[in-house]
Amino acid sequence: MCTYLNRTGAMYYFRRPVPKDLIGYLKTETGGARREWKISLGVTNREQAKRLLPPHVTETDQTIGEARVILQRGGTPLEPKMTLTLREQEEAEAQAQIEAERQERHLARREVRTLLRQRMHLSTERLTPQEAAARDLVRERGQDVEELNRQIAFLKERVVELGGVPNKARSHVAKAVSLMELFEGYASIAGARPATIAGFRAHVRSFVDQSGLSDATRVELGHIHQWIEWLRTKPGRRGVTLSERTIRTSYLAALRLTLTYGVNKLLLPRNVMDGLKLMRAKKPPQNRERHFNEEERRTLLEAARRPARGATSPFLKSAIRWVPWLCAYTGARVGEVLQLRKVDVREEDGIWAIHLTPVAGELKTNVQRWVPLHEHLIADGFLAWVQAQQTERLFYKEPASGSPERQSPPYQSIYNRLRMWIRQHVSDPDVQPSHAWRHTFKSLAREYGMDSEIVDVIQGHRPATVGKGYGVASMKVRLRELEKLPRFDVAA
Repeated sequence: MCTYLNRTGAMYYFRRPVPKDLIGYLKTETGGARREWKISLGVTNREQAKRLLPPHVTETDQTIGEARVILQRGGTPLEPKMTLTLREQEEAEAQAQIEAERQERHLARREVRTLLRQRMHLSTERLTPQEAAARDLVRERGQDVEELNRQIAFLKERVVELGGVPNKARSHVAKAVSLMELFEGYASIAGARPATIAGFRAHVRSFVDQSGLSDATRVELGHIHQWIEWLRTKPGRRGVTLSERTIRTSYLAALRLTLTYGVNKLLLPRNVMDGLKLMRAKKPPQNRERHFNEEERRTLLEAARRPARGATSPFLKSAIRWVPWLCAYTGARVGEVLQLRKVDVREEDGIWAIHLTPVAGELKTNVQRWVPLHEHLIADGFLAWVQAQQTERLFYKEPASGSPERQSPPYQSIYNRLRMWIRQHVSDPDVQPSHAWRHTFKSLAREYGMDSEIVDVIQGHRPATVGKGYGVASMKVRLRELEKLPRFDVAA
């Protein structure tokens, strides 16, 4: 609570009662008996008003003190400095009038401000060019302030780290920092899959090559926008341009992680990508279910049994013959099946199964799992075929030791050619030729009443809840659920 501070409407006033023993002695400007002082402070802000109070308190204290001295001497007190008080009152009233007019103008603009605030949240596509440009300037000014604060904080940290020598800190900031060296530093601690690291490395190198910038301290947001536009015209695999999702979650993610590593290591003052805002691309329409329908399943499985035309590689022939069938009865990813080794097909707890393990190659979840073999696979001769193989790998040739690092897994060539073979038999572009087997397995599992928790274990999906992740599903339980799937009805 602040003594003598009074608010009337939006305006603050100095208001003080006249002591009872002086009522009738102190006069107003018009000659009447003064009962209080009430002086407009001319402001609507409480903190400002509090700062304007002390002079008025001092002046009225002086008036009260002088009046009491005069009364003790038998005289009639009058307020001193009456002319000065009147002038101050007039000035305060003038300020109050100006403030009232300002408030009135501010209130009159309320509807316009509300409309502008609404439009500030719209996409630039829905704004006029002038509105979009104005919003850009507003946001740039805000970002400039944030950026200044980040730079100051960074320099303070560097001064402390370097023993309080500012000139060394400035010298360090100006020193060139290699983007590729930053990435290698990130890669050494990331713990990501080797293929992911190799892909991200290629993406960062792509930015360096396209922008011509190898020094991370020189990277600005404009360079990244130019790279994005170039990526949108760059053909990806199979000649198709990169999707917005791939650009955002792969290419930009690689560069962002690299720059973040530099900031965390105090090698960069900021991550310029913090100011990057991209519109999230809409998901493409789904025109059909994502599994293979009955006719497509039959077509592929029957074709797999026939001699593969045009396949010269024995590994490709083997992949065409067995990978579709293994995927159909296990729900495994094509890549997981392609990297199987001969040693990964064996009995576990007395049940023939395949072992999908990170030791054989990369797994998406990096968690091993055993999947029982359906009796139809065994009856069809899969075990006998495996036992007859002379190589460690069942479906691709092991790269020679000392081979250069690959961005893609070693089975990629067989994977691509197998995908092309599937496309010869299932040409619908709205179904994924490899991943559709996982959707097919899940759909059939529901159709034949398989336990959903065990299906997730077989397919390597995460448990639906933390509690469902406790304990294990034995091989007997897995086989029990798998045997609920009937044989695929295909021609012999």
